[in-house]
Amino acid sequence: MLDLIKFELYKIISKPIIKVTTIILILYLILLPTTTYISNKIHYGSNNNLKKIALKYENPNYTEKDLSIDLERIEYKESTDLTKEEYFLNNILRIDYPVQSNIYYSISNERYSYDEIVSKIKSLESAGDTNTYKYKDLKKAENMLSKLDTPSYKYMGSWNSICSNLLMGVTTLIMLILGLSTIFSEDFEKDCAPVLLSTKLSRSKFPKAKIIAGLIYSLIVYIATVFLLLLNGIINGFEGGTLALNHLYKYSPYDMTVIEMYLISLVLLLLGVIIFSIVIMMLSLITKNSMITLALSVLIYSIPKLLILINSSNEILRFIRYINVTNLLESPNLFKFYDTINFFGEPILVPIILVPIAIIIGIGCTLIINWTSKKQHI
Repeated sequence: MLDLIKFELYKIISKPIIKVTTIILILYLILLPTTTYISNKIHYGSNNNLKKIALKYENPNYTEKDLSIDLERIEYKESTDLTKEEYFLNNILRIDYPVQSNIYYSISNERYSYDEIVSKIKSLESAGDTNTYKYKDLKKAENMLSKLDTPSYKYMGSWNSICSNLLMGVTTLIMLILGLSTIFSEDFEKDCAPVLLSTKLSRSKFPKAKIIAGLIYSLIVYIATVFLLLLNGIINGFEGGTLALNHLYKYSPYDMTVIEMYLISLVLLLLGVIIFSIVIMMLSLITKNSMITLALSVLIYSIPKLLILINSSNEILRFIRYINVTNLLESPNLFKFYDTINFFGEPILVPIILVPIAIIIGIGCTLIINWTSKKQHI
């Protein structure tokens, strides 16, 4: 069995496309923090100088309006004529802007400031509507937000890059699809499957060996992705990790530090990698075609992103939008906003309901692989 697992793992990692893609992704993910380091060296002299400049703007009295005035003042200056502080305003604070006096949160498809949430709750209580979903959703949001400090600009070092949900998602997506979409279908396309699955013993051993090899490969992809993203912090610093999460994600309702969110995200990412790997392997076995498996896998990843653009209030579409493997692969995204699912009239936070459903799907797909492989004939 061990030799079979080694053989299947070798088949995956020895593919030329895997080798080439791995090199390209590694170079790209190393280039990003290196470019940032060089840019900081050129424009600020060092990362320490950048931190000193940023410290001046860690001031709740410095608002978006103040930033707009400063940006207007330097709008027509050439990049080479900007001072270090002006370059900071134009290239960092313009993106990671100071928080406006009233932050608006999306709750039950409506936008509320914290004061408006409190006011709406009192209004619903006065009307006796305390058993409605809207009241429960607002009350849950109010309970979470009341525990938070007022978000303001803080220098967060490299945490935006370390927790890049897009890089996490796309990197794992590419490597998993390229590595696993052929794991079963390749044998069918080469007419090897009838021989490999010709006996009861082989129908039991080969699928298990492939699944284990696929999961080992997935674990390698996971570790490599996490390490390469951590290079941002290793090269440019981990400052800001102990600050409240709403300094990094200004609309986040979660009462935790950045590091706590990151560690939870790593667990969710690992779960997502495992589930997505099993789904790809299941598709490879069922379709018996590598290209169809690849296309369906990309579609599974992409549909939730398309639903974000639609932004429908339909509960079924909302469920598909939030409860999917894409959100696990882009796990930091789960903590950026207040997102709930209407679960039989009760608002449940998306990360809480996503995990058990994902585990059930993973177990279900594994059983399908096992059952389908046993039904194969010569």
